[in-house]
Amino acid sequence: MSLLIFSSCGNEKTVDTKLPLPPEIELHSIIRTIIQEDSLPVLIGKSGQYSLSAVVNSFRILLDTSNHPVVLPGEGIRWKDLLSVKADSLGTSKLFAPEDSAYLMLLNSTWLKKRNTIKNLRADGIKVEALLNLEEKLNESPGKATAFYIFSNPVVSKDFSRAYIELAFACDRLCGYGHSYSLKKVDGRWRIVNEEITYFE
Repeated sequence: MSLLIFSSCGNEKTVDTKLPLPPEIELHSIIRTIIQEDSLPVLIGKSGQYSLSAVVNSFRILLDTSNHPVVLPGEGIRWKDLLSVKADSLGTSKLFAPEDSAYLMLLNSTWLKKRNTIKNLRADGIKVEALLNLEEKLNESPGKATAFYIFSNPVVSKDFSRAYIELAFACDRLCGYGHSYSLKKVDGRWRIVNEEITYFE
């Protein structure tokens, strides 16, 4: 399932395939910004939030190009709603401009089946002290190897200065949460300007 869902209508814009796609280093930079700034909090019962920032360089960011990619939970955001994404917590300004519409359509058609993912924390040899309680819990269940983070493909503005991305953490079939992030590039570096919860279970 694609993060962006388009409806067919008579006045739908044509996708301009001549526009350049954002370089992969830019996409990874967006993902690393979320890991570093937000610290990927993990909620475990009454234990609250645990920071993973100290081991950010241990994560291996993978581009899943298989025919059956990991699917981001939830329905994702519709294309028409991207132009309403908030650029701040007050909602006084929007992240994308109408001029970005054609570029967003190009990203949707290009990235229909790809996902940037960080998955299988223990299988990838990552040992995080803050996750010990989670590991112990999962090791007692059949779903012990299913904990992973999933990032949607970053949706980037035409000038590569603004981005929207969704993140999900799944610890088993009935455990997880999702966030969405608005980012802006400030002095050459990506910064989170707004964050919202998309689901929690």
